[in-house]
Amino acid sequence: MSITARPISPSKLLEACPQGIDIYYENVGGKVFDEVLPLLNTSARVPVCGLVSGYNATALPTARIACRC
Repeated sequence: MSITARPISPSKLLEACPQGIDIYYENVGGKVFDEVLPLLNTSARVPVCGLVSGYNATALPTARIACRC
């Protein structure tokens, strides 16, 4: 998946990962992560290398998701 590619389709992600996601290497953040998050399995691992989508932000991000703890 590429941040410069077509918009991410939740149905395509679900089609590619019908049993959910166990590990997701995060270096984009933003909309990409928002679409992946609901597909993470319990105890999934998410190593974070960077959040490139927010590098040029002029304000702090607001919470867009609720935690499934």
